[in-house]
Amino acid sequence: CAWCISTSSSFTNNNAVVEEEPGSQNLIINPSGERGMVGWKQVNRTMNWRVEQSEVPLNESTTTNFVSSFQWCGMSQTIPLHRIVYNPSSVRLEVSAKFMGRTDCPSVFQMQVVLLDDERRVVHRVETSALSAPADYWERSCLIIEPTRGAHEVVLMVFGKDERFWQGNFGSKVAGCSVRILCPEHELENVLRPGGILERDERPKEHGLLFLFSNLLFPIALVLFAWLFLE
Repeated sequence: CAWCISTSSSFTNNNAVVEEEPGSQNLIINPSGERGMVGWKQVNRTMNWRVEQSEVPLNESTTTNFVSSFQWCGMSQTIPLHRIVYNPSSVRLEVSAKFMGRTDCPSVFQMQVVLLDDERRVVHRVETSALSAPADYWERSCLIIEPTRGAHEVVLMVFGKDERFWQGNFGSKVAGCSVRILCPEHELENVLRPGGILERDERPKEHGLLFLFSNLLFPIALVLFAWLFLE
């Protein structure tokens, strides 16, 4: 089962801080588009989320956000719980995202969470309603998911669009996407697999043979060009 929270503007306006329940760090890769679309999969092939510089930054260290278009845009990220925790069926999850809109174009946001078993069958699905995005401040939507038998992976999907069908990306904005495992801090070491969270980091590795080869190609090409055409 799950229950939903949508914080009011009094909690999110003026960069106020919402107190978090104790638990793990965020398991989402690239939660606000700071690395483009790394870690995310577009759900709708013809209508995609984009990344933009934030007119209203989420916080001092986050200056980008995802933005939707004039029809439903969807993106998803899958988290392999079985690689992160010892017993995926026993964990309580907090799934959240912050969203907002524009002053000149109303928009909507929706969040969906799916739990899959080890054969990728759906064992639990929950979603928010289509929420009107507030203009010029960030609102937080949160789903709390209780332990679910058979859980193996969790998929976060976020959807958004504007309500005036404006060409371009003038729909709802999303940042701070988050999936956390809730439990007292002193119990985390008994819940999390060693190194499991670190393995979620999918940043390109700037080392190894591939990196070395790619960095040698350009100077080698210059030498060949000079030898063939300039002598």
